[in-house]
Amino acid sequence: MDHEIRLRAGQRAPQTGLYRSTSTGQQIAVTKNEKLPHGGGWQLVEQGGDQEADPLTGMTDSEIAQLAEQAYEERDNAGAWEDVPPPETAADVRSVVSVRFNPGELAAVEAAARSAGMPLSTYIRHAALATSSPVDVEQVRGAAEKLQRDFLSDFVALAGTLGMAGRAADLLVRLGGGLPVGK
Repeated sequence: MDHEIRLRAGQRAPQTGLYRSTSTGQQIAVTKNEKLPHGGGWQLVEQGGDQEADPLTGMTDSEIAQLAEQAYEERDNAGAWEDVPPPETAADVRSVVSVRFNPGELAAVEAAARSAGMPLSTYIRHAALATSSPVDVEQVRGAAEKLQRDFLSDFVALAGTLGMAGRAADLLVRLGGGLPVGK
């Protein structure tokens, strides 16, 4: 950069870009005329230029990247996430949604619906609802740990059984001179 831009908390950003807190080192993406948050002084570290906002979110690429980085840093902090209630579901369907598939995708979805014994629209609705509910990470982690414990327990039992069979075969060889082989 040709010149340094330093601002105080509460000031409006003169341009879009990535700003770093001079006290904490935290970096945030800020759009032009957006107020800088509290937390000391701020320094422009990367000019955003004339980034276009995403039409769906209204955010620039740098803002989305900043949110992604923040979410990654807070991934294990349960207090940082709000509980998302499951979506309301009712027996009477009142909305119709159009979905586009290319021919290969549609064939695969139709085959899956047939094998599930469901009409195509019901199958798509069930699949969409199944993936839209939040995942309870602790429940999944607990189930995975239980599967691992059960596997190890079964493996140890099997190893013990195989060990006994091996010792019996060795004893037969020593006592009788061989193992019975299918005749």
